[in-house]
Amino acid sequence: MNIYLDRTGDSLLPAEAQEHLTRCSRCRNLYIRMGPMRQLTERGHLASSGIPPEILDDLKPVRPVPPGPVLALLYLIPVVIALALGVWMWGAGGWQAQAAVTRVALFGAICVAAALAGYSLSREMIPGSRRRIAVRPAAAVAVLVFVGVVAISFHRQYNIDLASISESCFLRGLEIAALTFLLGLGIARHGAWLDRAAAVRIIGLLAASSALLVLTTYCPVLNAAHVFGSHLAAVTVVIAASWLLGRVVR
Repeated sequence: MNIYLDRTGDSLLPAEAQEHLTRCSRCRNLYIRMGPMRQLTERGHLASSGIPPEILDDLKPVRPVPPGPVLALLYLIPVVIALALGVWMWGAGGWQAQAAVTRVALFGAICVAAALAGYSLSREMIPGSRRRIAVRPAAAVAVLVFVGVVAISFHRQYNIDLASISESCFLRGLEIAALTFLLGLGIARHGAWLDRAAAVRIIGLLAASSALLVLTTYCPVLNAAHVFGSHLAAVTVVIAASWLLGRVVR
């Protein structure tokens, strides 16, 4: 806002700012009200500018948002914490049971999905930023790789009660996702919540990737039906819950 008040000459805003105004009604209303006061640079005149008092009262100094790459890495911290906690509590039996090629494909796909979620969240939290990566197609490829590798490689049969193990994996996936989601909400304070619904849903995708990463690391049951019925079921529930939560906070 200070930059706008101090501008002289050209009245056009940068393209990124104009794009943001088309999506944010609050900033758009503020911009319209500030039109008649472009030449007022003394902050003492703000009280008579016509800006609603509730907006003036809410204006506070803010710290600069970290650069995009730094912000993206920051948002991946909850995933690292969840993975470390999961390995500490449940071990890494899944990692040890998988063949090297399978391991590379599965963990590569999950890490790509998590990185895309972190990147998307960083773009969402920086006003006027643009996505230079086609996130949705890349995420779709990662999902297809994971599903395809599981369907092709996981055919072991076990003389155990898979139903109880599947229930355990499902619940543990939800626990890890909840932890990641809460940590993600806390770290997401280092950004601008321009679209609350989108931010919550992206954090949900980050939590889903974290849950799948932990489940794939610790679970030694290499059975496709088990993975689809428990691991991916937990992921689906997390994504659906975050989507519904996004509708609530919109």
